[in-house]
Amino acid sequence: MFDNMVESTSSRKDAGRRSAFMAGTFALWVIAFTAIVVWQIWSFAADLNQAAEEATLLAPPPPPPPPPPPPPAASSSPTQPKTQVVTDVPPEKPPEKIVEKPPPSVKTRNSSDDNSNSTAGMVGGMPGGVPGGVPGGVPGGVAGGTGDAAPPPPPDPPRQEPQVPSGPVRRSEGVLRGNALNRVTPEYPAIAKSTRVQGDVVVELQINENGQVVSARAVSGPALLQQAAVAAARRWSFKPTLLNGQAVKVTGAITFRFNLGT
Repeated sequence: MFDNMVESTSSRKDAGRRSAFMAGTFALWVIAFTAIVVWQIWSFAADLNQAAEEATLLAPPPPPPPPPPPPPAASSSPTQPKTQVVTDVPPEKPPEKIVEKPPPSVKTRNSSDDNSNSTAGMVGGMPGGVPGGVPGGVPGGVAGGTGDAAPPPPPDPPRQEPQVPSGPVRRSEGVLRGNALNRVTPEYPAIAKSTRVQGDVVVELQINENGQVVSARAVSGPALLQQAAVAAARRWSFKPTLLNGQAVKVTGAITFRFNLGT
């Protein structure tokens, strides 16, 4: 029993020493970490202060503001008031006799002598006429006028050149057949005959200025008959179509009828 008591006492001492060692070690670590943080903050603030002092020394101070402008000098001479001069003064008493002026006479330039400055009225003229008029005029007339003569006829309207369309002109099937110089009848395809296929094929044509077919395409009809109709339409020829005396391109459609009969 005594041995157990001795061992428990020594274990408590060891545990106390370990706790004291760990506490001291933790305290040393806290002190060291705090010192490092404080030193870094102090060194960073010192760098900032040094940089601010260097920037202050390098940048010159701003110039002082300019002085305010002096107030305008007061005018020493007094302003003189404007005066109005009245020139239209009524007479003190009306005149005893009023003299009437005669109306001005109408005078014209003497046609016998262009270099003369003397003027005289036109013989047979009307009072109040204009210089240079002719006998028998009316008051307010114009020099060189012809009186009551009929006005000249209006000028002819400007002639407009006929316009020729740039694109092809559309013509009906009746007009195309009437202008056809060479008509080709299409051959009946053998396969269409054997299958008893018949009907109408409409072919769209484009004709140049010389009346030649430049393009042909089937727009409707049985498929077995379209190729034969197009081949025949390409061999057609027409008279040139004139519009305002100039040959133009033409478009239109021709119908080819395929019929086997009875």
